[in-house]
Amino acid sequence: MRDIFLPWYNSYRFCIQNIQRWEKRSGKNFLFNPETKYAVFKNKKANIMDRYIVTACQDMIKQVRHEMDNYRLYNVLRHILSFLENLTNWYVRLNRPRMKGESNSADDQFTSLNILFEVLLRTTQLISPVTPFLSEHIYFNLRNGLTEKDKTDSIHFTEMPTFDEKLIDQHTKVMIENMQDAIETGRVVRDGLKLSSKYPLQKVKLIDADQAVLDGFKKIESYIKEELNCMEVEYETDEDKYLQYTAEPERQACGKALGKKFNNDFKTELSKLTNDQVKKFMKTGKIKVNGCDVTEEMLKINKDFSKKVLDDHLWGQKASSKSNVMLNIEFNDEMLGMGRSREVTNRVQRLRKTTGISIEDQIEIYYEFAGQANENSLLGQVMKKHGAKIETTTKMPLAHK
Repeated sequence: MRDIFLPWYNSYRFCIQNIQRWEKRSGKNFLFNPETKYAVFKNKKANIMDRYIVTACQDMIKQVRHEMDNYRLYNVLRHILSFLENLTNWYVRLNRPRMKGESNSADDQFTSLNILFEVLLRTTQLISPVTPFLSEHIYFNLRNGLTEKDKTDSIHFTEMPTFDEKLIDQHTKVMIENMQDAIETGRVVRDGLKLSSKYPLQKVKLIDADQAVLDGFKKIESYIKEELNCMEVEYETDEDKYLQYTAEPERQACGKALGKKFNNDFKTELSKLTNDQVKKFMKTGKIKVNGCDVTEEMLKINKDFSKKVLDDHLWGQKASSKSNVMLNIEFNDEMLGMGRSREVTNRVQRLRKTTGISIEDQIEIYYEFAGQANENSLLGQVMKKHGAKIETTTKMPLAHK
């Protein structure tokens, strides 16, 4: 329920709610256009996340149909769940402002909603044999956005979707997957140091010997800044300056292959391997150690930051299999103020939700201090940001709890 139905259903609700916003904004009825995904691929300036989620959806359809054709039904749900995770945790979350139309044109809002509608419809069709009733419920609302010729009386009367190889961009897919790993690695650093994500950081440093990976990060830098709440991203290709690669033997495999040659001399030589030697082994899968031929199943490769980097207390760092991330953890007064402001905003929003007050409602704030509200105060700025009207009174001061 938590991993399947809720993310899927919440994405559907979010789509419908923002379609209604777009209809109110544009004065038009929403009508799904299946050609939008092709327009996104033709337009080099199109949002990269639109391109990614179309690729992910088409790849999912391809994988699901392949499993079905080979009657491996036990593998079908795995591909759908993986896609739903990318849809809810990445595409929808990173594109909320676009879909709400908060700072973009009505056309861009329509494009993002049309892409979301497309992938939701295809996912619902694919998962309908597994969840027939919920799929039917969702489809009965989604079909209001379809043309009359495309509507059917039931989702179970629709054809299973097919994929288009031209809409699968592996380069974009790998670039976004690298970004996801870098962001998740950065979050691990924050969590480990107990740094609230509400407080901005001065800099995040991404380290990778492959310039193409760093170039990909630069194209989607805004998402990295937003998700890690940092003010600047720095890129570094010199891994040897920061990282240390080491190799340790897989004892069973080495013992079986080398016999008596798997001794202390072998282990000593193994510990002396340089970064370049280990990285070459990772590419070729072969290396000579103490005169012995060693293959990839005989060694386990470890990667971590060097002791010098780890001892620098101005930075937090973490190396994963894909990403090497360093976060500058120095704070100045401006950054602390920004963090506190976000905390106040978050608390106001939670109070608003628990009390059932909408942002558009008039909110009276009573001050105990001389009965006057300071509109330049932090709380006053937060309330004005959300469109709340601030009034002052001396009749009923706010009591301290």
